[in-house]
Amino acid sequence: MHFSTALRASLLFPITHVLGGPITHVTRQNQTSTPQCTEDTAIQRKEWSSMTEYERLAYVSAIECLMNQPPEWDVPGSTSAYDDFVATHIRVTTSVHLNGVFLSWHRHFEHLLEGQMHDKCGYPGYLGLPYWDYPLYLDKPLNQSLLFDGTPDSLGSDGTFIPNRPDIVVTPEWDANLQFPHGPTLPRGSGGDCTYTGPFANHTVSFGPISRSVIPTGLPANWTQPNPHCLVRDLNDWFLRRLNNQTAMDNLLASSDILEFQTRLEPIHQGGHLTIGGAMQDFFCSPQDPIFWLHHTNLDRLWSIWQAADPARRSQFNGTSTYLNPVGYTPEVNNDTQITFPVLGANVTTGDVSNPMAGPYCYVYV
Repeated sequence: MHFSTALRASLLFPITHVLGGPITHVTRQNQTSTPQCTEDTAIQRKEWSSMTEYERLAYVSAIECLMNQPPEWDVPGSTSAYDDFVATHIRVTTSVHLNGVFLSWHRHFEHLLEGQMHDKCGYPGYLGLPYWDYPLYLDKPLNQSLLFDGTPDSLGSDGTFIPNRPDIVVTPEWDANLQFPHGPTLPRGSGGDCTYTGPFANHTVSFGPISRSVIPTGLPANWTQPNPHCLVRDLNDWFLRRLNNQTAMDNLLASSDILEFQTRLEPIHQGGHLTIGGAMQDFFCSPQDPIFWLHHTNLDRLWSIWQAADPARRSQFNGTSTYLNPVGYTPEVNNDTQITFPVLGANVTTGDVSNPMAGPYCYVYV
């Protein structure tokens, strides 16, 4: 049984409206940890399928709330507080991917969104961002799962199916990085067009698409301009089963150092984006799909597990602050390396964000 439309709608309003008066919120991004931060007091980040129906509805409603809050960034394409996160990701993409700050930057990016969900949209204070534990979703098609079955407490549906599409052509870059074991083509997903039912059905996104071909020359001058179009998905179970299975998770957590960890993580990272397709396959604009947060929160969970196995790993980094780590562009990352988030929050260092139970954080994965 699902909650009524009225109850679901009520979750869109910040808690100040519920209680009938203004409340002074603590800006979580500026908090530092205290001795009171324990596993019992920490914010809980739960796997999507282990959340209650109320908790899943609360997540959906908080995201929808941010999509209806005014933006802070004076960028034409940013029409909401949620779009500010998309614009931030676009602006710094080539400084925070396939390099030494990828994990640290995304950890704090998730924290900043979580803070706005709490401060602006009344997201339950004990609850953090959910995560997507990939091997739990291999027993049936993803479009029939709790994530994408189109019910009110899902993330909406797959995209409308487009028949008779040619197979996906495997590029040399894909073949080298992901080591696909067979010929030059892969099967298409089960969607391909606009999401059609449930939360975010026919949702309009503002940015992109932006081709990876701009990476060598930089973002085009018009990247800030709005280009309204629907949220597209093309769920593809082949990628999920090939790249995000339990063996891949076990191998990742058995990594002996940060270089090996990052190397084994990248196919898992790409696998999540390729599995969803559509907006999630846009290297720059992927946060436009709300599944982005569950995917990256799970990557953070895996990193947290690996770090916790040896506290010395919290100060292990590999690479620079430049895409693909070319020599001579930016220094090697260390604890003092600054990472930036335009209008979303102040700069932090990689050392500041190395521990989920210290610095600005107090959260656990359950």
